[in-house]
Amino acid sequence: MPDESGNTLHAFVTVEDISHQKRQEEQLRVLSLIAEDNINAVIIADSGGRIEWINKSFSRMTGFELEEIRGKKPGHVLQGPETDPETVAYLSRQVKAGEPFNCEILNYSRSGKKYWLRVTGQAIRDSAGAVTGYFALEEDISSEKEANERLRDSESRLSALIGNLQTGILLGDENREILLSNQMFCDMFQVPGLPESIKGTGCSKLLERGKHLFKEPDRFVERMYQILDLKQPVNSEEIGLASGQYYERDYVPIFVHGQYKGHLWNYRDISERKHYERTLKIQEEKYRNIIANMNLGLLEVDQNGVIEFANQSFREMSGFNAEQLIGQKASDLLQVGDDRGAAQDANQQGAVGGPEFCQIQVTNHK
Repeated sequence: MPDESGNTLHAFVTVEDISHQKRQEEQLRVLSLIAEDNINAVIIADSGGRIEWINKSFSRMTGFELEEIRGKKPGHVLQGPETDPETVAYLSRQVKAGEPFNCEILNYSRSGKKYWLRVTGQAIRDSAGAVTGYFALEEDISSEKEANERLRDSESRLSALIGNLQTGILLGDENREILLSNQMFCDMFQVPGLPESIKGTGCSKLLERGKHLFKEPDRFVERMYQILDLKQPVNSEEIGLASGQYYERDYVPIFVHGQYKGHLWNYRDISERKHYERTLKIQEEKYRNIIANMNLGLLEVDQNGVIEFANQSFREMSGFNAEQLIGQKASDLLQVGDDRGAAQDANQQGAVGGPEFCQIQVTNHK
């Protein structure tokens, strides 16, 4: 039983405190042994955040040995001009409050080399809950940061390139959600706002909302889903618009190591080209009709003298029908004797823009 002064009780508490301290020291010793060969840097600090112990990885990463930095705060040794002040303030708040911390920070090694860390840590507490120290784990993520930076640069260049293309671009992921588009696409499909406003939208649904622009709306939608399901490239497919314009589209499925990762739509306005082609066709038909009905026999040959066209008058004069003439070499089919050389000379002069007239004797079809 305790005496009136309570000495026995006091001794009991002292023994308990010493036992807890020894257990804590033993736990830290075991923890240090485990952390010594950890690939990541490990720091054990006192209640004020001053370094008490570091492992080998910390020394390899920073260039500092324990004797040089014992009793110093990590930030005072490792932080530099480009270290983010907000991250520094966050770590300070968490340590002062005894709360866990988890962040990424730019530090500097002893030689001045910059490197990125992912830092996680927490307070070490005694049985009463008081903070007696801190344990922190630091992972070097410099390579990861550099890779992410290169990826961001690549994405920025791709975005700038697509933004300046004079074709409508829509890039979708494997879930058919928009990753990237450009202003030309928005203009072609009458999408209000900037291209960034439709990022994350279902690209199929967006295209479907624009079906009213096309001559055959239901066919446009049906064909679009057919292409998406097949996941096979489509090149220069023409689509008529209700306005009389024409678009041409490409579909490019994207596969990475054989796994589907998304697709690219590329739309081009080919209305001007289609108008030119129609005009050219009309003119060609008109002149063909004129030539076909002339009383002058006309024969059209290529640079090798192979017959490409013969009008009706020539066919009547020669006695050959179109099937017998087209694709045949004119000199072999029609000419005799020494006139063959004269015709060849005229053909060569015509090829360079010179005169192409000569008089020859030909053989009619018997």
